[in-house]
Amino acid sequence: MKRLFLCAALSLGILGCATSSGLNPTTSKSEFDNTKKIDIKPHGLSCKNTGVYCPTLGFRWEDNSPSTAAAAIRLVILDLYSAQSIGGDYVRIGDLRLKIDGELVTLSPVGSGLTSYNYDKITGRTSTQAYVVPKSLLNKIYSSKETLVQIVTDKGDIEDYIVKPNADTKAYHALNRFLEAIPN
Repeated sequence: MKRLFLCAALSLGILGCATSSGLNPTTSKSEFDNTKKIDIKPHGLSCKNTGVYCPTLGFRWEDNSPSTAAAAIRLVILDLYSAQSIGGDYVRIGDLRLKIDGELVTLSPVGSGLTSYNYDKITGRTSTQAYVVPKSLLNKIYSSKETLVQIVTDKGDIEDYIVKPNADTKAYHALNRFLEAIPN
């Protein structure tokens, strides 16, 4: 069991070095109402100096949303302690604050704003929240020189970055793949 855990940790460490690697967007179509959805699973921010919590961002677009010019950011916070079976906790996620090239943007959670929680043996405890944003904001983030993130939680604010001079993240490159997949 220890060998399996060690191999998995080494594999994640090796794959984690290249920020441009990651999953591609998936496209699906509902048989119920023919809604087309483009989704990219959450990819990590830098996770440096965030303590035990590692924020990840995923993105979704649907062609039947009230405005096809809108998309969703799916924020998932991984509790690194719970993945190691030594404790850990969920976090209640509130606002998502972005500082895009110096401009502050505050996003409020979708709907009732209730955080969803999940647990599995690989990722441990995860806390998830969604935010609806205009596609133009996603383009602005991707073309920025620096986008910093502040996540308001019941455990305190978590700060990280999507991109900054001379550094980017898997989430930044996932955003690029997502923007290339959705219609203009």
